This record gives sequence, structure tokens and C-alpha cells, in this order.
Amino acid sequence: MLRWTPWRRWSVLAVGFVAGCAPPKSRGFFPVTYWCPPPAEDARYKEAAECGFNLALCGEPNLAHKYGMKCIVLDPRVSAAVDKPGPQTDCGLEEAVRQHACHPAFMGFYLMDEPGAGKFADLAHVNRYLLAKEPNGVPYINLFPTYANEQQLGTKTYEEHVERFMNEVGPRVLSYDHYALMKNGTERADYFRNMEVIRAAGLKYDVPYWFIFLITPHYGYRDPTEGDLRWQIYTALAYGYKGLVYFTYWSVKAEGFGESIIDLKGQRTHRYELAKKLNAEVHAIGPLLAGLRSTSVYHVAVKRPEGTRGPDDRSLVRNAEGGDLVIGELQDAQAGRYLFVTNASPRNAATVRLMLAEGVRVKGEIPRGREPTEKVVIKGKPPVMSLVLSAGEGRLFKVARRT
Repeated sequence: MLRWTPWRRWSVLAVGFVAGCAPPKSRGFFPVTYWCPPPAEDARYKEAAECGFNLALCGEPNLAHKYGMKCIVLDPRVSAAVDKPGPQTDCGLEEAVRQHACHPAFMGFYLMDEPGAGKFADLAHVNRYLLAKEPNGVPYINLFPTYANEQQLGTKTYEEHVERFMNEVGPRVLSYDHYALMKNGTERADYFRNMEVIRAAGLKYDVPYWFIFLITPHYGYRDPTEGDLRWQIYTALAYGYKGLVYFTYWSVKAEGFGESIIDLKGQRTHRYELAKKLNAEVHAIGPLLAGLRSTSVYHVAVKRPEGTRGPDDRSLVRNAEGGDLVIGELQDAQAGRYLFVTNASPRNAATVRLMLAEGVRVKGEIPRGREPTEKVVIKGKPPVMSLVLSAGEGRLFKVARRT
């Protein structure tokens, strides 16, 4: 039996079809979406697409399709089944699938945000039913972060929570949120531990994993700088994440929330152009990243973050100097190797020197839609790679290694 590797499974999600429907032609789909969608208006969907969003979460399928977006649908019949699963609501699930599944923009249904473990059995029923009716869809569920308490999780540990979710529910996508940017200028200490736990589960169960990150200041979280946004995006990409979700797109009308990409009056804030620029960078490398499997992640830092590890004798990078780094190693289906080098500081640029392992050859940088502002210099044996990274920036390289 063919074993479904993570990149092959994701290609099925991107290219799959529902029985009786023509399969979409798009390949290498790397979703970039948002929480809190715009109103279901033509101009608003055009605006979101122009900002670089290619998936409408809880969106309107016709408008999404018009502007080249996929859509995860919020349907009251699915919500009713999640609330009270069983024969009495299964008919509603079947009607929802019949209505939406053949739509060219359809990617799946929204099920629930941040369920406790006590809800897993209900979600498992709905998830199984939807996948039986439409095997290549994405019943979308989002999990808590590591800083949720035992009462919220319904388990003693976060690791147990994620493992039970994967084992009991069997999701097609593993998604979670983590807001690490505190108003006091610090970042949560467990940010990378959360990434480690989700990555490990995604790889173990062969499902793509998505990250919901902060762009909207609220409560104790700060207004992100460009470096803060890059740091969240590029650390996730170095870890092999296969989907990015902004929290939020439309501003939230609630006490303690600041403005988001679009304010409550429907006007663009300065975050719109920031998101547009960063989304363009992601889409330049996203079709490639969609087909890569994370094989290793390590940190080279003065003080490694909680739950992470450093390089070992199999790593492509043996050491580094000039700044703290997150280094991801990835591989394509033909065993081609890639190195993702990310600045682990959201505040400071870094000029770094990476001591590569013996026999490693850097074949070239994967461009992000433009020429790199700083060239890469490689000298010596074993080779040393020198490059400049702006705050939170990541750069992707094709590499080879003699064995």
C-alpha cells in the first residue's frame, strides 16, 4: 500500500475532487486566510484578494470564486450537527454537502474553534460523516494554544490534548492559534514549544498544520510591527507549516480590541499594505513550500527557547554566529533538500555566519518575487555562509549534500 506522505496528502487536498465534480486544476496551493471575514460584498472580496488572501474562511463561495479564492463555508446545518450530532442532524450535513461540495471554490466546512477534549467525540462524528460524503474536503477545527488551562483543554497537558484530538477526531488539517506578542515588549516563552508540539503531531499523523497569528492588537497583546509579523510568518514557515491565518482581517467591535487590517468603518489601516507585502512574499515561495516535508528544525541561539533543540551531527548547519536563528530543513518528493534560515528576533536585524556541515553545497536561493537585497557569500571548507536578515526575516535555499 502506498504510504501517504505529508506533501502527497496536501496535494490531494489541493487537487482533490468530490464524486461527480470536476477536480480543480490548481496545484501547490498554500492557503493564506484570516479570522473575521469581510462583509459578503463584491468590492470587499476583491479588496481581500488584492491583499494576497487566497482562502475565504467562513466566506461566501460565489464571491470567493470570482476573485480566485477558495472557501471554507460556515453552514448552520453543520453548526447544528456539531452542537448535537446524531441521526437527527446528519440529514442536514448531507444537504450541506450536496449544496456546496461541487462549487469550484469549495474547500471545506468550518466546524469549531478551540474545543475542549469533552467535545472531541461530537467533532469526530461530524468529521467522519463529512469525509465519508466528501473525502477530499477539509472539516476545519482550530485548537487552543499551549497557554490554555486544564479546564479549557479538558486534559492534564497540552501534548495529551493534541494527541487525543488527532487520534479521536482524525482531522484533515491541524490548526491552532498562539498570540505571543505582549504589550510589555516581550514574547511568550512557550511560543516555540507550541510550534514543536503541533509540528510533531502533524508529521506523525501526516496532515498539514496551520498557524493563526496576531495582527490585531487586543487585551494584553501589542500592535505588531513589520518585524513582529515577519517573525510569526517566517518562524512558522521554517517549521514546515502549510497554512497561515491572520487574526483578524476585519476589526472586532469589542472592548479591548484595536484596529485590524480593515477598521470598523471599512477603511484600510496601515496593516493592509503590510499584509499585502508579506503575503506576496509567501505566495512567491508558497507553491514550493506546499510540496515540502519538514525533516528537521533546530535553534542556534545564546539561549535556546523552551522545548527546542540545537543542531546535531546530522544537521546541515553545525553552528552559527551573529544572531539567534531558527533553521528548518525540508525535503521534496524527489529527495531534494532545502534550508530555511530565519532570524529568531522580531526586533533586530542580524548579519550571520552559518558553519555548514562538510559536503553541503548551496545551489541557490529561492526568490520571494524579487532579488534579495543582500547577497549570500559562501567561502571555505567546510563552507561558511554569510547573509543579512532583517528582523524576523526568513530566507529559503536549495541545497545538496554529498553522502
